[in-house]
Amino acid sequence: LQMQVEFGDFKDVVHKTGFLTSSDLYKRFVPRDLLDAMRGDAWERLILGEYATHVRQSKHEARVAYMSIVTKWFLYGVTTWRVRLSNAAENPLKEDLLLGVNCDGILLLDPQTREQVGAQHSFSDIYSWAYKHSAFAFVSGTVSKKKYQFETREGKEIAGTLQAYVNVLMALFTNAGSSSGGN
Repeated sequence: LQMQVEFGDFKDVVHKTGFLTSSDLYKRFVPRDLLDAMRGDAWERLILGEYATHVRQSKHEARVAYMSIVTKWFLYGVTTWRVRLSNAAENPLKEDLLLGVNCDGILLLDPQTREQVGAQHSFSDIYSWAYKHSAFAFVSGTVSKKKYQFETREGKEIAGTLQAYVNVLMALFTNAGSSSGGN
């Protein structure tokens, strides 16, 4: 789909062996962590084969198809920061984590695999959060509250991102309430 957007329709005479590998162009269309899984010529065959199936698809249609795929990805829309769990004795989690924030709340992720570690902390479960120069913390849970403390220099940015999401959600909630006629 990215090839269709960038180069238009596939043409046998132009998009042939060497088109992507001669200048390592194929690397723009393969995730960095997968580049070593195959040789360049194998990636080129795979990419060009898929590209050929999108003939007569407009740039707009290709973009919409691409977005319909990526919006389903688990980490779509997640902003992440590297953090170090500082209250590890109280939490059975790895010390080095990625803390992710999206429209649903806070995720804790394994930094190597990007897989979720533990439960997601939805905004409705997050009781409070705070930051200081070298730390960020939040309390989650509706019945039994659990505190998560992290060492990070990005605490202010994490807190700001959380607050921005809460502000948007509150505005949506307020607008939904006023448009439904509930006074």
